[in-house]
Amino acid sequence: MEKLIFRFDEKKLAGSYSPENKKVLMYKKWTKLIPDDISRIGQPLADSIRRMALPIPARVLDFLTISLSVTAADTFVLRKNADDGWCRVIHLDLPVSDVKFWLSQKELLEKTLNFLSGDIWKFTFIEESYDFKINTSPRKNLKKIPIKAHDCVCLFSGGLDSAIGAIDLLAEGKDPLLVSHGYKGDKSHQMRIKSSLDNFFGGSIGHLILNAHPVTAKSGCRDREITMRTRSLSFLAFGLLGVSAVQAFSTPFGSKDSLAIEKDPSQASKRMKLYVPENGFISINPPLTRRRIGSHSTRTTHPQFLIGIQELFDKAGFSCEIENPCAFKTKGEMMQLCRRPKLLETILKETVSCSHWKRSRQQCGSCLPCLIRRCSINSYGHTTFDATYSYPDISHAFMKFEVNEGKKDDIASVLEFLQLKGQKAQLLRRIRMSGRLPEKDIPKYFDLVCRQIAELEKFFRDHTDLARYLPPEEDKIDS
Repeated sequence: MEKLIFRFDEKKLAGSYSPENKKVLMYKKWTKLIPDDISRIGQPLADSIRRMALPIPARVLDFLTISLSVTAADTFVLRKNADDGWCRVIHLDLPVSDVKFWLSQKELLEKTLNFLSGDIWKFTFIEESYDFKINTSPRKNLKKIPIKAHDCVCLFSGGLDSAIGAIDLLAEGKDPLLVSHGYKGDKSHQMRIKSSLDNFFGGSIGHLILNAHPVTAKSGCRDREITMRTRSLSFLAFGLLGVSAVQAFSTPFGSKDSLAIEKDPSQASKRMKLYVPENGFISINPPLTRRRIGSHSTRTTHPQFLIGIQELFDKAGFSCEIENPCAFKTKGEMMQLCRRPKLLETILKETVSCSHWKRSRQQCGSCLPCLIRRCSINSYGHTTFDATYSYPDISHAFMKFEVNEGKKDDIASVLEFLQLKGQKAQLLRRIRMSGRLPEKDIPKYFDLVCRQIAELEKFFRDHTDLARYLPPEEDKIDS
């Protein structure tokens, strides 16, 4: 087990801790007085909260603190050091304002995170007030972040799905606050897409860019884990922060009371939507092979995870409802049904789908998200609008990986998954293996997966020399 101890004041991290314990300072700017054995996270967030100059409820800040502690652990604790090389046992000792409430939700929180990342999580809470003021005007040298009366919040990653989600909301006449996690490299794409949205819709769309900014301690091991299975937790926390800021600006009720639903159940109907646009196939992410199960496939927007977070939100009294508007659409269908296709074609090259792009600042073209993207654009019918890829030739990439490296890559996994076309029982089994889904939705997910298989197969037939690895075209779904 690895333990991480979080505090808001570096003085409270002083003392003799065992080598297994990592010390993390939260929300505070680095100074030379901070010891080299202390890692840090959340300093830019403290500035952003000050710059909003709105009374954010303490329990919302608690959820933000919890999400940051998980992000820090997911970054600083290496999977290769786990007994099985994957599943880590992580104990987080962190401060919150409402210890009693979070202790009552500890089991739900740990269970939800276990599903998300495949790790075993343990929490210890201590009571501590936040050491940055949130109800006063920001410092003169920090420009105020404008928040207005938006009618919803939409996560905005710079990916194709989130761009389509934002376009559709704006085309419907909604006024979303776009919330981004400003990772290095992602921010420039987000800003360029947002600028295109501004120009097309004729106004400055609200955009809140936040950054967790984990910084490894100067002393000791400085390696960082790259799998980052929990990245969507902090993204949802940022979305909740955006919702709370809009509510604080818009309504006296929302600005003064963090327990709206808990104290007045009638307020449940006034919950603000937090949209999480993600195509349904990637959302459930069914295992492509029998060995690719559990958290080895990402679960960032899986319904089971989102349902668990929504339950936490409801129990905390947050007037916020998480919704994936694309839950039963393929990415290709999202493109085909986009309400402003010309705008979509304009921004397509700016969107990023690749799971590996940060390594070379170019989308690889051969990972699963890239393959789903490419088959979707092929289904849309305008491949000339697409980005450039490190491996534009899928056939070459497949042979290089398979023959020269002996590597079972995503291309091979997709080809293996396509062999299940027509095998209803096997496909249903894979869908259920992805995680717990509402039973009433299983037929919809089955139809979704069949449509995704058709999009993938068409792409492989249209743009590769790998037809010999595909199932016969005449196969039909059995009864």
